[in-house]
Amino acid sequence: MNIEFVVAEKQYTLSVEEKTGEFFVSTGGKKSKVECRQLSPSVYALGINGRTRLVHIVQDGDKKFVRLEGRVVCLEKPKKDKTRAAADSSMGI
Repeated sequence: MNIEFVVAEKQYTLSVEEKTGEFFVSTGGKKSKVECRQLSPSVYALGINGRTRLVHIVQDGDKKFVRLEGRVVCLEKPKKDKTRAAADSSMGI
């Protein structure tokens, strides 16, 4: 499964794959084993390659703000161009 998002006006694609109950995420040619556990409605323990980090996620409208290791990043969905939006609309998306 691919997930597209925008950070600071730059678009990224994150690929997520599951193999026998384990999850792997890759972006930019780098693949990492990922584990995630929800601790509260907006706090997660995120394990990447054996290292665990706390992640805080807050949603405001179409934007999600992610706080990781003291840094806050705003994630947004990519804006569709008119051609793609028309095609998605005609397909009921």
